[in-house]
Amino acid sequence: MPTLHIFSGWPGKEHEVSLASGKNVFRAAKDSRAFSDIHMVVVEKNGAWNIDGRPIERDALLNRMRTERSLAFPAIHGTFGEDGELGLLLETSGIPFVGSGSRTSRLAIDKQETGDFLSGKGIRVPESFVVTSVSELEGLPIEFPCIVKPKDEWSSVSLYKPKSSGELYAIVEKELSLRSEILVQEYVSGREFTCGVVEMQWANRALPPTEIILTKWEVFDYDAKYSIGGCQEITPAPVDDSLTQRIQSLALLVHEACGCKDLSRTDMIWNASGELVVLEINTLPGMTDTSFIPAQLRAAKLSLADFVGSMSEKYRG
Repeated sequence: MPTLHIFSGWPGKEHEVSLASGKNVFRAAKDSRAFSDIHMVVVEKNGAWNIDGRPIERDALLNRMRTERSLAFPAIHGTFGEDGELGLLLETSGIPFVGSGSRTSRLAIDKQETGDFLSGKGIRVPESFVVTSVSELEGLPIEFPCIVKPKDEWSSVSLYKPKSSGELYAIVEKELSLRSEILVQEYVSGREFTCGVVEMQWANRALPPTEIILTKWEVFDYDAKYSIGGCQEITPAPVDDSLTQRIQSLALLVHEACGCKDLSRTDMIWNASGELVVLEINTLPGMTDTSFIPAQLRAAKLSLADFVGSMSEKYRG
C-alpha cells in the first residue's frame, strides 16, 4: 500500500478552510484503509512547512516523499494550490498527486482563458471583458446588472453585481487599485447548480448535482459560501431526471475538455431560455465535511473514503 501525504494550509484567506479540507481527507484516508501511512503536511500562515506537527524544510519533505514513493493529495485552496504551483512542484519532483496537472489548473484559474477555451468548444459561457483601466469601460456593450470579479482568483473573492454605470465605475476603480486587471462579465440569471466529477475505478463519473439558492446576498461570493445562512445548498438538486442528466453531461464535458484529472467541480446557471451556461470550473474543490463534493458523493451512496481509497488503487506502483 502507498504512503499518503495530504497538503493543506498556506498563507491567505482560505487557510482555515484548507486545514478543514485536509483534516477531512485525512479521516477519509484512514477510513479507507488503503494507505500504509498517512501524513499531514501543513504550510503555516508564516510560510513555514511542517509534517505531522513537526517542522520540515520543503526540499527535505520532497526527497522523503520520493524515497517512500508517496502519493500527494493537495487540499490547498487559492494561491499555490488552485493556481497549479503545488502541482508543478510535485511534477518536477517526480511525485504523483491526486488532481489535475499544473497546466490544467493554470487554465482553470484564469476565468477569461477558460471561458474562451470552452466557448471554442461550443459550450455557452457568459460574455466577458478584461479591463485594465477605468477608461476601457467606455464603449463596452455592458448591460446591467453585470458581474465584476478578478480574472484569476478563487472562492468568489471580490465578486460584485453592479446595477448602474456609477456602481460599475466605482467598483472597477477600487479593484484596479488592488490588481492589474479585472473581469466585467454578463450577468446570467436563472437557477444555479454545481456538479462534481470524480474518477473511480478508472472511469470519470458525474455526481448528483447541487442547487445553490442564495438567502442573504445577491451573488454566491465568499461570504455567501462561508457565512451561516448565506445560502441553501440542496443535494441532489430538486430537478427532473432530464435536467439532472444534462447538468451531469455538461460537467463531464467540461472536465474532459479542460484535461482535468481525478476530480473537478463545474458551476453553471440554467437560464430562462433553458440553456446551461458554464460559470467556471474548479480543479481543487473543497473537501470539508460540508463541501459540495463530499455531499454529492453521499447523495450517490458513496463516501469520501471510497474516492480517496480509489486513488490508492489508481496510483499504486
